[in-house]
Amino acid sequence: MKTTVAITSQNKKTVTKHAGKCLNFLIYTIENDEITNKTVIELQADEILKNTIQEDRDIDSNNWLFDVNILLTGSMGNSAKEYFARQNVAAFIIKLLPATSW
Repeated sequence: MKTTVAITSQNKKTVTKHAGKCLNFLIYTIENDEITNKTVIELQADEILKNTIQEDRDIDSNNWLFDVNILLTGSMGNSAKEYFARQNVAAFIIKLLPATSW
């Protein structure tokens, strides 16, 4: 089974808040419990989720994020989470921990 996970990551290293304004996403493809591909998607300002799902215009259901299986983010409004659910994307808000030095 193939699963695609998108993670909001403004700095391309850690999970960041506000999925609607995020320009960068870490994308992981998982097959048979192994990561088979990882990449970074960089959006243009007019491609952000806020423009895709909140503007008073036709909703762009062709947004590439609606092709992922799971979206992980530090924050997202309930209406956005519900919209993702209608697109068959499981969106999860995950608690962000402070950076730790090991």
